[in-house]
Amino acid sequence: MARPARLELATFGSVDRRSIQLSYGREPPWGLAPPTDFLSTRTPSLAQAGCFSIPRRKCGLKGGRGTRRVSGGVRIALIKLFNIGDALLLTPTLDALRRAHPGAEVTVVTRETNLGILAGCPVADRLVGMSDPRLRRPGAFGRDLRAVLSLRRTRFDFLFELGGRERGRNLAALCRARRAYTARTEKPPEFLQRRRFDAMASHDGARGHAVERDFFTVHEFLPLPLPIPPLVFSRERAAAWPPAEGLEDFALLHVSAREGFKRWHADGWAATAKRLLDRFPRLVVSTGPAAEETAEAETLRAQFGEKVLLTRGRASWPELAGLLYRAALYVGLDTSVMHLAAACGCPIVAVWGPTREEHWAPWRARHRIVAPRGEDPLEPSRRKTVDVAAADVIAACDELLAAS
Repeated sequence: MARPARLELATFGSVDRRSIQLSYGREPPWGLAPPTDFLSTRTPSLAQAGCFSIPRRKCGLKGGRGTRRVSGGVRIALIKLFNIGDALLLTPTLDALRRAHPGAEVTVVTRETNLGILAGCPVADRLVGMSDPRLRRPGAFGRDLRAVLSLRRTRFDFLFELGGRERGRNLAALCRARRAYTARTEKPPEFLQRRRFDAMASHDGARGHAVERDFFTVHEFLPLPLPIPPLVFSRERAAAWPPAEGLEDFALLHVSAREGFKRWHADGWAATAKRLLDRFPRLVVSTGPAAEETAEAETLRAQFGEKVLLTRGRASWPELAGLLYRAALYVGLDTSVMHLAAACGCPIVAVWGPTREEHWAPWRARHRIVAPRGEDPLEPSRRKTVDVAAADVIAACDELLAAS
């Protein structure tokens, strides 16, 4: 059955006030078969129509699988109220979900600040943004309320809460999905939340990669094909960044991070830029828009002049994707831009600090991770990004470029 032909980008925040809707026509959706506990001789046509049935679990939050088969028109929601990079790490699961169940309508609920980067993944039918409580933007409560009411009216057939945190679980409970599942994390659901979920995934989300946590949480209850796909940001949805138009041979450095513990020192960036300018005629240096972030890039511009192009936080996610699809190398910190580089297939040298490599490393992309020397890899929390040696980063760049 053909994929439902609606793509809707719904934004309830101030990040993007556009509403994009592309309509190509659509087949009438099938209905939803009742759970097998309640199937009777009066409803054989529903089961025969290619619909699914899952025995509803009545013994609390336990893993396990029922029989499941999704037909066209089935509504699936995935809730992940995490940061921008975490949202991009959801795209392999979305890609696999679309391949396995092409007729399903897939809605992604995430923070409104994540909508721009997720718009590069064409397999989601609808993106719904919730406010980021850290930003305290005016009108956030009203926008969130309208979003919740819209989700509640949709009445999803399957809902997956993938963050394993209280806010996402509360939102999942408000959605009144027919079947709801939550990720397994160190903090189990509260008693009242537990009553709203049919099961909690058996996959331990604290182990392995963050992509695997999302994938296997869904895969346990809806079959998905293996192996897990790479990250997705469609080349067709990338855009040109005007200052770099016509630029052919260059590397991209991302020299800033919102979290101070991820930042590297200015001397290291200067040494790395100097070495890369021996190999490339130009460098593009990206940062966020905050003054303290752009100041780091301005230092490189003052040192190397017009050989360095600065985004100053003004490049959109599609424009950054367009740069990364063309760049010969990405050198930067453990940020959402690093994961975007992985989605675009750009080779990556990641300057690493206290985060866990096995959980946050670039997914299915050629990369080198450079961490401080002599530190115990089993105790990453003790590491400091500023202790990474510039010589090690330069050596990783040379090694990765030589292998290209």
